[in-house]
Amino acid sequence: MRISLLCLPVKNILTPVPVVSYYLHIQPVLGELSSLSPYRSIYCEEFEMITDFRSRLAGLAGLTLGGLAIAFSLQTPAQAQAAYGSYVGIGAGVGFGDDSNLALVLSSRYNILELPISIRGTAFIGDGSAFVPTVSYDYPLSFNTEVYLGAGISLPAGDGSPVGDDIAFVLQPGVDYTMTDNNLVIFGNAIFAIGGESGGGTATSVQGGVGYQF
Repeated sequence: MRISLLCLPVKNILTPVPVVSYYLHIQPVLGELSSLSPYRSIYCEEFEMITDFRSRLAGLAGLTLGGLAIAFSLQTPAQAQAAYGSYVGIGAGVGFGDDSNLALVLSSRYNILELPISIRGTAFIGDGSAFVPTVSYDYPLSFNTEVYLGAGISLPAGDGSPVGDDIAFVLQPGVDYTMTDNNLVIFGNAIFAIGGESGGGTATSVQGGVGYQF
């Protein structure tokens, strides 16, 4: 007796079912059982093809998913990239110290592309003029927006400037926003001149304006 597989169509699916097939050959002339002859097994070629196709499909899907996982893991978010762009701009500033003066502001930034560092300069033109050079550390919040913190000195040229009357160490927090459809930059920052006032106090100014990126 031999157990073989026979493919039967059940609900349009080739389903292997066990079939017990045998053939008993009797020799009536001799009056005795001479031999048992096994029936030729029926092989399910269609079933083997389907099984092989499913195995290959599963392997291909696994390789594809693995490749996608590796590709996504190698990507870096856009906001992690260093912001870039140098500009010159014009705006207005106001001082909040012993002399609360309005002034015309000329602002510039030179960005070092290899590092998140910029060299900045702010000039105040008014009743009291001053120039404030700083070096800033830039941190991008998005592709076109970044915040920064700069440090430098204030160099007043006369009394009554928005950053005080004396040479002083300054801190300059600020933000730059680059327009997406042109080369314009909107900038805003504050300058804290520590010891910039004639009496030793801190002079504070706030300024903002529009720049052209190059």
